[in-house]
Amino acid sequence: MYTENELGSLREKTYILINKFDEESQKLKDLNQKVNYLADAIKLDSLELVKYKTSLQDYEEQLRQCHESNSMLVANFNNKISGLHQQYQKKIRLLNNKIRFTKAMQLQLQQKLLIERQKNTQLSQKANVEMH
Repeated sequence: MYTENELGSLREKTYILINKFDEESQKLKDLNQKVNYLADAIKLDSLELVKYKTSLQDYEEQLRQCHESNSMLVANFNNKISGLHQQYQKKIRLLNNKIRFTKAMQLQLQQKLLIERQKNTQLSQKANVEMH
């Protein structure tokens, strides 16, 4: 009788342990599913990060190329501006020289005209004196 009681008690404990084992196995299975889901999510995130990194590198390269292109354009414009500045400086010097020359010629002509007027006035006065 004692052995039967002991056997019944052991059977009951075995069923309890089997139920606990099944529960723990189900929990472990659920946790494994969650881990697998997270691992898949991490893989997808990693692939997306690689895509973003590649896009970022492409944009950085495009930006670098634009910067180089803009630098060359700025250098070309600076060269053109310098060339135009030199041309205009030369033209300004030439025009200033022409203006000085023209003014000097005008001054000489005015002096000659003044002298001619004075001569004409003197001649007119002589002619008037001789006529009277």
